[in-house]
Amino acid sequence: MPATDWGNLGPQMNDRTLLARTLASLVGFGGSLLFALAAAPPAEAAGTACKLGDAAGCTAKCTANDMDSCALLGWMYVVGKGVTKDEAKAQILLGKACTGGSSHGCVDLAYTYEFGIGVPKDEARALADYKKACDKNDLYGCSRLGGIYEYGKGVPVDDTKAAGLYKQACDGGEALGCNNLGYLYDVGRGVAKDEAKAFSLFKMACDKKDGIACSNVGLFYEQGRGGVTKDETKAVTFYQDACNDRAILGCVRLGYVYEMGKGGIAKDYVKAASLYQEACDHNEMLGCNNLGSLYAEGKGVTKNETKATSLYRQACDHHNVYGCGNLGWHTYKGIGTPVDKPKGQQLLAQACAQKNQWACNKAKEAL
Repeated sequence: MPATDWGNLGPQMNDRTLLARTLASLVGFGGSLLFALAAAPPAEAAGTACKLGDAAGCTAKCTANDMDSCALLGWMYVVGKGVTKDEAKAQILLGKACTGGSSHGCVDLAYTYEFGIGVPKDEARALADYKKACDKNDLYGCSRLGGIYEYGKGVPVDDTKAAGLYKQACDGGEALGCNNLGYLYDVGRGVAKDEAKAFSLFKMACDKKDGIACSNVGLFYEQGRGGVTKDETKAVTFYQDACNDRAILGCVRLGYVYEMGKGGIAKDYVKAASLYQEACDHNEMLGCNNLGSLYAEGKGVTKNETKATSLYRQACDHHNVYGCGNLGWHTYKGIGTPVDKPKGQQLLAQACAQKNQWACNKAKEAL
């Protein structure tokens, strides 16, 4: 099953993150603001808070009861930035920050509950904490709350409400809100489809140094959409910058460049697999899905259909629509897993309902 690209759905490698939203994500949000762990930036604290990656400075300020610094230090332990990754310590610090009045701490703590990082997944708690932060005008919290409504995590899907929350955040200068709103304009959910508007929002967020948005800008250059001239070389530059900035969705897009040989870069399946593996290790489900496609075909890795199916299942379990489509087909056909035609049909129908055209085509074959 080939990897997927925004306009080229073969076995699926796309998610928002399609547009990389942290989903969801063009490669987008299809799945996730998706949001892949490492793709999701911490809520940035203003004022006297320390700098991301400054372990000594953040520790000193947190010890002095600067709660926003405690929040940032906690996030550093979540992603392993400047410190050794330690989810248990992250929980303690984020809990301290949230209890101490840091809305940033509450947002990042809610994120761990949304995705089950160091704690059991609890989407209801995530929803409540995001709303609490948004009500305090924490715009990153509003962006994350929008994601809850967009993906229907513990609540019915409500794209209009999601768009309103993203706009609120974007109007206040929050890059994630601009990026996510751009995705909705790109696909026409909750707002009228407008690719030019989508590009302008992605560019706005990229100019604010949001790596995920820069990855989406690169995607538009790769595809020549939104009023921009197709330029794969420029797209690669945006992907590389995004990946270097630890925007994991950018690494996924860069992996796709190496897989397909785009923008003047020679095909390198081993490099593609390495980038997808890095993304998957950081909870970017599009990376897991795309890595699964390489294992399914034996490109850059030893062919292993059981491993491929396991990676598709991991992506699907985290709401990646492409992973669900691929898992559905493997389940229906008994590839790397026992045959279960009813379950396979159910997964294909589920992915098709979420606008995965490849899954729709396969669902027809499975009738």
